[in-house]
Amino acid sequence: MFARFMLAHLGDGAIGTERILRMATAEQMHARAFAHDPRLPGFALGFYEQSTHGLRIIGHGGNTQWFHSDVTLIPSERLGIFVSYNTDTGHELNGTAFLREFLDHYYPTTPAPPVVGTDQQQQARRVAGEYRFNRMSYTTFQRALGLISPVTVSIEADGSLLMDLTFIIITAVLMSNATSFMTGSSVAFELALAPPVVAAVLAVVAAVVAVRQWIDHVSLITSRLRYAAVVVTVLLFTWSLNE
Repeated sequence: MFARFMLAHLGDGAIGTERILRMATAEQMHARAFAHDPRLPGFALGFYEQSTHGLRIIGHGGNTQWFHSDVTLIPSERLGIFVSYNTDTGHELNGTAFLREFLDHYYPTTPAPPVVGTDQQQQARRVAGEYRFNRMSYTTFQRALGLISPVTVSIEADGSLLMDLTFIIITAVLMSNATSFMTGSSVAFELALAPPVVAAVLAVVAAVVAVRQWIDHVSLITSRLRYAAVVVTVLLFTWSLNE
């Protein structure tokens, strides 16, 4: 089924003599519809855009805790790749890791070493700082987690930018594990176990944040806001699991 889906897109809406999309429609779906900067990969209609190994790639992935799938199309090569895993460890191969190994093997390239000029170092200072990940809850108390999971962009010694997603990963793992407590055959036992486990994990996160803020000399107001977010999240999350 998915092979035919990919063939239809690689054929600009047609498989052999059968057509399900007009060519103009398929071309519009595959073309870039939005990008933050012309020099960066953007978005097509329903597809993410990538640029690596001298290739323009479009695709889309999806994940749950127990299922991980990814479809990749390389129109210039008339090549499509679909992978799907039904385990909680599938994310280790899904998407970037598998695709990188595939492209390294069939489209080997030697990327040129990045050269950071003086003007680029000055531009880097403009964007260094903390950002809030936009993939978060905006309407429930869980939005408080946004305060303890910043995306940090820092400048390396050579002037390059480094994006740190450590706290995003911690938050994702926390929410994924909390969801797993609500499933399975021993729901009653897991519900009884969940509050202290969630509280313990959040306490560890709070401790890590405290150490990081001390090292980075984060302002006292920011620190207090994050500590308050941890406390409120612990209380509300524990209460919700007991309801």
